[in-house]
Amino acid sequence: MNNCELDFADVFSRIVQIEDLHSELTSLLDKVILETGLGCPKGCRSCCLTPAYNIEVSLLEFLPLSLRLWRYGLAERLLQRLEETGEEDPCVLFERNSDLLSNGGCTFYEYRPMMCRLFGISAMIGKTGEIKPVVCKIIKAYYPSSVQRFLETVEDGSLVLPVFSHFRSRIEGIDPHLAERVYPINMALKRAIEFIGLRWNLCSLERNRPA
Repeated sequence: MNNCELDFADVFSRIVQIEDLHSELTSLLDKVILETGLGCPKGCRSCCLTPAYNIEVSLLEFLPLSLRLWRYGLAERLLQRLEETGEEDPCVLFERNSDLLSNGGCTFYEYRPMMCRLFGISAMIGKTGEIKPVVCKIIKAYYPSSVQRFLETVEDGSLVLPVFSHFRSRIEGIDPHLAERVYPINMALKRAIEFIGLRWNLCSLERNRPA
């Protein structure tokens, strides 16, 4: 195994772990939605309609998407867009037109980071260690009676919610170095694309090197 293969073997290992964790989180949220009837209103994009600096994630969580972008020749074009994006602009992955994307506003919805997955419904740990449910204000406005039943179900302990800090700790456990710092979402994506791109280009050079 050459240096290129060794380097990417390590990257692949981290990507698999991230994807497994995201799958676990999705299954948990799907169960919450099934049992409560709560979820984002169809076509809602409210959480995305904010400057990118309001959404902070680590570059680690964007490794799966970054590898896909390089594989399909989309990385350099997106890097150019990121270079042209200002501080007040929203996430570059955001699509405003609900006719183009009916399932949320993310152009790479299945690759969105944990913060985006947990924005609608999640939980936090209170000062005395209790589980405190967190529900998006838009969901509260659309489904007030369902939210009330949801809160009662959480209080009696019959519903398991994803706790943000627990999943954040598990992300950090995959790679403490790449996960320890969070960035505005556009910057995190840019750094992740560059992180994969460096290895991608070095491997391309190695493959094309004369024997």
